[in-house]
Amino acid sequence: MFEYVVLRRSSLGEQVIDLGLLAETLLFYQRLHLLLDNGTLSYLLKRLGGETFLALLACEGVSASFMRDNLCTLTSSNGGLTSHAFTQIRFDGRGGPGKQQRLRDREWIELAVEGTLGPGRQSRVIAKKLNGLLTIANWKSPELPNANVPDIARDDLKDRSFVQKAVALALQELVPSFDLPRS
Repeated sequence: MFEYVVLRRSSLGEQVIDLGLLAETLLFYQRLHLLLDNGTLSYLLKRLGGETFLALLACEGVSASFMRDNLCTLTSSNGGLTSHAFTQIRFDGRGGPGKQQRLRDREWIELAVEGTLGPGRQSRVIAKKLNGLLTIANWKSPELPNANVPDIARDDLKDRSFVQKAVALALQELVPSFDLPRS
């Protein structure tokens, strides 16, 4: 049995994290870590409310990290040829054109809480408490400090043997009756 479960965004739709799965995880596992991006943070604040969300994070065995960087696929078309690449994006800044102001991660959390719950004292109190409970995370690898996850994924795609094994495993899982050609 697992002792430690990490939950993160599971959908790009309206329900970005499955609340039933969250409840089940709390019931059956000793420790839960939530990996929050801006959308997941806003969703949980809307669905649970600020105080309930804070109470969840204060439960024994529950922890959470906030990540501003999002992994995505960049699609480009050039001369009718479409290509896809792994990438990482970060939304940043506040203000209008020519007035961009870079925000630190903790300021971004405050802005997300205010944007979700509305401006006011209660939002500031919740944001301050959240900033005390959340750790800040990123997609850097401790083993490869100068690379990020998209760089590592692109390097994996350059390794012919790795790609062949990955495709074979995927086909075996998705189409068990398919006979793989011998190379």
